[in-house]
Amino acid sequence: MGSLQPLAKLLNWALTNLMVEHPEIALMGEDVGHKEGFYGVTQKLIERHGLDRVIDTLLDEQSILGLAIGIAHNGFIPIPEIQFLAYLHNAKDQTRGEATTLSFFSNGQFANPMVLRIAGLGYQKEFGGHFHNDNSLANTPRHSRHRHCLPISRRRCGANDPRMRSARARRTTRRRHD
Repeated sequence: MGSLQPLAKLLNWALTNLMVEHPEIALMGEDVGHKEGFYGVTQKLIERHGLDRVIDTLLDEQSILGLAIGIAHNGFIPIPEIQFLAYLHNAKDQTRGEATTLSFFSNGQFANPMVLRIAGLGYQKEFGGHFHNDNSLANTPRHSRHRHCLPISRRRCGANDPRMRSARARRTTRRRHD
């Protein structure tokens, strides 16, 4: 793998390796199975690991995270996927009220091991409108066990990546108006 690879392919390889090494990992979300996930991140995972570990869900963020919390209580390590960051608002009760507080409210007796994947921070140009393009990171819980990991940087994506061009345009516009 000497050449640069798309982020989606790298994530797919990482998920594949993790699921081979850890049979307790289960992946769930809208279109993660048969449609192979947003941006193709979950390509071929349903073929490799089966329907009980790669679970297509309804388009309902509360249900996706509720399923993840439930299977975490039963010894699995869930990796739920929410397609867009803006949709995290719809699951706020599950993240803030359930997943991140269980250990505290059970005095350390229970935990909710989970890696919440959000496939897209914003939507592609000319699609989606305001329901896909807001910045919900400011609205996520500040909790000692909650981490934000964003693998995209200009250096990693390259200067010609359209996501970086739009990010530069937003920063430039913001500076002009400040």
